[in-house]
Amino acid sequence: MKDLTIRINDDHIKRIARRFGIEFNEIVDTIDSSHGEGDVRINCILDNKYVLKINTEAAITEARLAEIAGLIERYSAIGVYCPMLQRTVDGSYSTYQEIDGHKYICYAEEFANYELGNNDIKRAEIIEHLGILAARYSDV
Repeated sequence: MKDLTIRINDDHIKRIARRFGIEFNEIVDTIDSSHGEGDVRINCILDNKYVLKINTEAAITEARLAEIAGLIERYSAIGVYCPMLQRTVDGSYSTYQEIDGHKYICYAEEFANYELGNNDIKRAEIIEHLGILAARYSDV
């Protein structure tokens, strides 16, 4: 799948980022975690401030992004940090882009500069936060 990253160039990324009101100086990294031609997942880290995500609809939809945004709001309400999704200039969570005859759904979120699987996170804290979330939003 690495050939898809080559077809998605800096101009494509700048055009998509502008749909979210994002101007940037540097594409810090591009991560291609695609699962094949029908399930493309490309993440572009912009200035270590945003992650622009370019996917086929098999990976994500506007409806799913709205659900994720609601979950992020609930986590934030109980004091757990989650990177916020960025809305487009039109107010949606995603925008479509056609590149080389392929249609992609694109979205952006804050860049959280931390390692996944950080061993410093305490299991008790995670269980406590999940308990608070479940108790507060059991009907959601």
